[in-house]
Amino acid sequence: LEEVRETYDIVVANIIDGVLIQLKNDLNRVLKSKGQLFVSGILLERESHFFENFIEASELKVVRRLENDEWVSFW
Repeated sequence: LEEVRETYDIVVANIIDGVLIQLKNDLNRVLKSKGQLFVSGILLERESHFFENFIEASELKVVRRLENDEWVSFW
């Protein structure tokens, strides 16, 4: 991800929540202005931690939250 220099209208990342938080800056960097980011791999028990450290710590707005068993994803 560090080597990616282009930006994209849509970025999808299905990685465990702790790694998503570590990649937050790079994921936002490759996302075009007004682009859409889909993140999944967030454990339900860690959702609030992820939300605080990934969503609230950026200018992202949640369009939709999905839950399946113990997993959560955000669009």
